[in-house]
Amino acid sequence: TITGSVKAPTFNPPSGTIYTGPQDITITTLPSDAIIYYTVDGITTPTCSGGANIYTYSVPIPLPISLGTHTYQAIACKTGWMPSAVASATYTYHCSEVGLSSLTVSNGGQLVPVFDYGTTLYALNMPISGNEVSITPTAEPKCAAESIITISDQITNTTPTVITSGSTSTPISMPFNGGNVISLVVTSTWDGAVNKTYTLNGKRGITVQEAYIKKDTTPVDLDQFGKAMAMYGNTLAVGAENINGNKGAVYIFTRDSGGNWSQTQVFSGATSGDLFGSSVAVYNNLLVVGARGKNNNTGAVYVFMSNGGNWSLTALAVLTASNGTIGDNFGRSVATNGSRIVVGADGQDLGAGEVYIFYGSPGTSWSQEAALKASNADRGDAFGFSVSISTDTIAVGAYKEACSAQGIFIMSDSNMINNNNAPQSGAVYLFVVNGHSWTQQVYIKSENSKADNWFGYAIKLAGNYLAVGAPKEDSGATGIGGNDNQLINPKTDSGAVYVFQKDLTNLLWSQESYIKASNSDSNYLFGSSIDGGVGNTNVLVVGAPGENSDFVGINDSAKNNNAPSSGAAYVFVKEQGGAPRFQLAYLKASNTDPSDIFGSAVACNGDVVAVGAPHEQSDATGINCVGQDPFCQKDNSITEGAGAVYTFY
Repeated sequence: TITGSVKAPTFNPPSGTIYTGPQDITITTLPSDAIIYYTVDGITTPTCSGGANIYTYSVPIPLPISLGTHTYQAIACKTGWMPSAVASATYTYHCSEVGLSSLTVSNGGQLVPVFDYGTTLYALNMPISGNEVSITPTAEPKCAAESIITISDQITNTTPTVITSGSTSTPISMPFNGGNVISLVVTSTWDGAVNKTYTLNGKRGITVQEAYIKKDTTPVDLDQFGKAMAMYGNTLAVGAENINGNKGAVYIFTRDSGGNWSQTQVFSGATSGDLFGSSVAVYNNLLVVGARGKNNNTGAVYVFMSNGGNWSLTALAVLTASNGTIGDNFGRSVATNGSRIVVGADGQDLGAGEVYIFYGSPGTSWSQEAALKASNADRGDAFGFSVSISTDTIAVGAYKEACSAQGIFIMSDSNMINNNNAPQSGAVYLFVVNGHSWTQQVYIKSENSKADNWFGYAIKLAGNYLAVGAPKEDSGATGIGGNDNQLINPKTDSGAVYVFQKDLTNLLWSQESYIKASNSDSNYLFGSSIDGGVGNTNVLVVGAPGENSDFVGINDSAKNNNAPSSGAAYVFVKEQGGAPRFQLAYLKASNTDPSDIFGSAVACNGDVVAVGAPHEQSDATGINCVGQDPFCQKDNSITEGAGAVYTFY
C-alpha cells in the first residue's frame, strides 16, 4: 500500500545563491522523517537505493570555499511512500577579497617587514649593486582565477601593466638617489573592485647593520680582533695579530643568503711573536695570511686553501723572501688575484722596503717571480707598507717617502724630481707585468702633497681605478672636490683619499676625485683604511678611526665630538655611465664608544661592508650576542681592546 508521495527536498539558502565566505546549507522535506540522499558533484543523480550521502537533519552541510559553481542534488525516500522528485540547487563562490600570497624580489633585495598577505606597505632595501630589481607576485591560490595583478613604478613602467601570477616582471630601475616606488594592484574580476595595493618603497645602498661579530672565545686585553680584514664573496677573514701572546690568529666567517654570519674556521700562529694575521687577503678558495713577526720580524706568509668552503688547517705553502733578514717585516701587507701573491716587506734594507711577487695557483707550488724596489728607494720610506693587485698591475704604497714632487709621473718623464724635502709625504708606485717580467710604470704623488701626509698608507687597486689614503692630510675641505689647500683653515690630520682613473685608450692615469669626510675634522685620520668591491670598481669604503661623533647607526647628519676616536666609515659610489662620485653612507658602530677606533680596517665585497674596531671593549663572544646578556655590546670590561667587527648591507 502506498501512503503518499514524499515532497521534493527544499534547499536553504535557495538555489542561485552567491556566497563569498563560509556558508552552510540545509535540506528539508515532508514527511520530516523521510531519508534524504544527496550528491555534491553535480553529475551523479541520487537514488533511494543508496550510493549517495545521507543527510543528517541536525547537521548543516558546509559549502566548499573554492571558486566556481557547485551543484547539489537530493531525493527524499520513505518506506511505503513514493520517492520524491530529484531536486537540485546551485551555489556560486566568489572571492570577497583578492591579494597576494607571496612577493619575491631579485638581486639581493630585502622586503621590510617580511612579506605577509595583510601587510601592504614595505621598504624594499636593495644592495649597492642592485641597480635593477625584478618582482615576482603570486596571487592567493584560492582566488587566483579571479585576480588581476598590475605593476607600475615611478621610473621604468609608469603605466600599470598586467603581470601573470607567479611570473617575473621586467627589470625595474633602482637608482641610488631617490630610489623608486613600485606599486602592485590586485583587482577582482568578479566585481572589479581593487582589493589590495602593495607599495614597495625602494632604496638602494647601505640600509642595515647585519651583524656584530666577536671571536667565539672569551676576549682578553689587547686581542685587537678586527685589526686586519679581507672579504671575497661571502667569506670574511679577520686578523688579530696580538692574540695568544702575539702568536696571532685569523678567523673565517661565512655569510648565508639570508645575511646570517657564522664562524667556520680559526687559524693560529705557531710561536709567540709571530704576529700571524697582521695582514690577510682572500680570493675565491685562497687565503693568504701575513705573519710579519716570524723569526724576529723577518716575517713569513702562509697560504691556505678551502674545498667547498672547508678550509684546510695545513698551509698549502709558507712563503719567505729570497733575501729575508731580521726586521724586514715580510708580510706587513699581502694581496692576491688567485694566480699571484704580493707581499710587502716595509722594513727591508733599514726601512726602504721591498715587495715580492709569487706566482702559482691553489693546489700547486708557489715560486718567487720578482722582488721590486721603488725607483727612488731610500731608507725609511716604508715601501710595501700597503699593496694591492688587479689583473696585471700592482700598486705599492710607501707612506713615509719624502720627495716634494706633486702629481703623476710616468717613468720616462724628464721632469722627475728626486729629493727628500717633504718627509713622510708618501708615494704610490704602479708596476705592470709582461709575461713574468715586472717593470715600474707610474710614480704617483698627491696634487697637494706636503710633509707628514702619509699618502699611500692605504691603497686599493680595482680595474682601472686606484684609491689612495693619506690619513694625515690637513686641508679644511669636506666632501668631494673641495679646496685641497692645506694651508687655508687647516684641519690637522683630518685625512683625505685620492681616486685615480686610468684612461683605457691611452692608458694614462689622472686624478678623478679628491675626497674628505663629510664631517671632516682634525685627527679623524680619514683614509687609514680603504677597500672597494670586487667586480664593482665604483664602490669605495674609507675608514676614519679618529672620528669623534657619538652617533650610533647609519647616515646621521649630526656632528659632534662627544666620543673621541670612536671612529667611522664612509661609503662612496660612482654610478655607471659617468655620473659623479658621491657619499652613499656614513657608518657608525651599534655600540659607539670613545677610543674604539672603528674604521681601522674595512672590507667590502661590493654589497656587504665590514668594519673593524680593534679597540672595542666588550666581553661578548660570537655573532650578535646570541644567548648572552642583551646589553652585552655595551660592556666595556676589556679595557685594552678586545676588538669587534661590524657588517652592513
